[in-house]
Amino acid sequence: MIVVRAACGVLIVAILFLAGLAVQGRVERFIDERRVLQALAAEAPGKIANAAGLMPKPLGSPGAWFDPDSYPPTALRAGEEGSVRVKVAVDSDGVPIRCRVVQSSGYADLDQGTCDIVMRRGRFVPATDAAGHAIPAISDSFRIRWQLTS
Repeated sequence: MIVVRAACGVLIVAILFLAGLAVQGRVERFIDERRVLQALAAEAPGKIANAAGLMPKPLGSPGAWFDPDSYPPTALRAGEEGSVRVKVAVDSDGVPIRCRVVQSSGYADLDQGTCDIVMRRGRFVPATDAAGHAIPAISDSFRIRWQLTS
């Protein structure tokens, strides 16, 4: 009976230790992503906020994330066209965590529509640190052109 209790005690301690490691990893990732978001918020247009100098790169062409059904309905009805330039905070898995318009089209629906699509469909090759580990970072800006077809 004492041996069973001791074994259960060791098992519980091991489970708590492993759970602690898992939580620590999530906390560290959250802190890294928070730093990226803070850098994105503080960044001036045209300035790269990535200390390592390495940026995430879009997988394929960002234009491929958009299809004819992507056009924001209100902008479509209003006949709005324009270009939107955005920067994207990307996590260490290459998934967007924040989109920021750095050059507006002049139309809120097109600007918001761009970020909505980038957040839903965008995927990136993550940035890496000096040791080659994937890290959260901010992409270089890229432009999406919204144009109505006749």
